[in-house]
Amino acid sequence: MASKTEVKDRKKEQIKEEILRLEIRLTEVISKISMPSKKDDPKLLEIEYNEILGEIRRLKNLLQ
Repeated sequence: MASKTEVKDRKKEQIKEEILRLEIRLTEVISKISMPSKKDDPKLLEIEYNEILGEIRRLKNLLQ
């Protein structure tokens, strides 16, 4: 029984780490959207923003 709990806890920690990584990337994308450089494609940044946001929502739902 304890090993199942440990596995669940480990998976939750992995999900939390992934959410944190995605939130950091989301911050970077938001920064680029607000002040794009010449090499940044605003349309691609918007797509990436929406994909990251969707993935964060999906992972947060797994934690509930």
